[in-house]
Amino acid sequence: MSALAVSRLSRIAWCAYFLAWAVPVCGQTVWLEGRALDRQLLQPIQAQWQGQPLRRAMQGLSRRTKVAAFLDRRIDPDAVLNLTIDADTTIQGWQHIAGDRDAAVVVYGPLLYLAPLEIADRILAVLSARQQELERLPVARRRALQRSSASGWQDLATPRELVSEMAREANLRVENLDAIPHDLWVSVSLPPMTWVERFSLVLANFDLTYEWTRPGRTISLQPFPAQPLLTRCYVVSPSAKRGINARWKSGPDTRMEFQGSSRLMVTADKETHSRLQEFIDRSQVRGSSPPRGRRQYQITVADEDRPVGAVIESLARQLQLKVRWNERAIRAEGLSKEALTSFKVEKASMEELFHAVLDPVGLKHRRSGDTLHIEPK
Repeated sequence: MSALAVSRLSRIAWCAYFLAWAVPVCGQTVWLEGRALDRQLLQPIQAQWQGQPLRRAMQGLSRRTKVAAFLDRRIDPDAVLNLTIDADTTIQGWQHIAGDRDAAVVVYGPLLYLAPLEIADRILAVLSARQQELERLPVARRRALQRSSASGWQDLATPRELVSEMAREANLRVENLDAIPHDLWVSVSLPPMTWVERFSLVLANFDLTYEWTRPGRTISLQPFPAQPLLTRCYVVSPSAKRGINARWKSGPDTRMEFQGSSRLMVTADKETHSRLQEFIDRSQVRGSSPPRGRRQYQITVADEDRPVGAVIESLARQLQLKVRWNERAIRAEGLSKEALTSFKVEKASMEELFHAVLDPVGLKHRRSGDTLHIEPK
């Protein structure tokens, strides 16, 4: 047998052996992104597998829908799948597949990440924490790490090599590469993702994340926190402050401290932050009721160091607006919905409000009826 034939058989064997990364693992696929991906995930799906290995079922469904999927290395890719799905949406179909293997689906940027149940609810919280840390870096450094690009690697790549290569790409030093155990992975082509997303994706397979030991220069690999805590600063009104003092208390996993009359520093898990923000939102946005047939507002609201995506979604709900994010363009410019924004407006129009929220993070808006479109400046 010729050397070329042996090489081809070796490649086929590897592709048939292990599906640990975005599928399909062989060849190039143009994956859906942004709105096109979201539209596909809301489409109904029907499929049936009898006695098929999990990896093969995922490959087929991914090719069919052009939705990139990612299988955590701890889930057996050769497990036999006997499953029929007739789901209202494609995302529900993937959830059925994950549920059959006691896993969960995490919507991880342009990927669907099938992860073990015990870490699934921490993956995005850890990623969010890493993204927020970028706001402390110089603008040029931050934008470089937030810029999206397609990437991939070849057969027999090791995760330690991948992490080392990504560190060199970002001009960073990793102090403890030996925290990543030896493994061999097949070739993969990933959809456009930021450096933080790609780096965190590889580490998550080993219950690892990272921390900055020298901001912007050196990182250290660390175990996943049992329950990741996020620190955010809120600017609250006097009425919201009274309500928080009456209803919210510090505890073992929640630290709340007022700094001055209106700033509230909170360290808590993501769920606690969400509930607290909803409470503050109900207290802080005050708008004059517009005359019938007119939509004129005088809005007074303030916030500090909060992800712009969460701010816009919260305001849109209260102002009865729909939001459409041009995520592909935002990512291409190295910008992010997780970027922290700070603003304060008094008796402002909606136009003035959204300028105040979006300008600090390099985004702009336009109104079309009751829909708010967000895109880069």
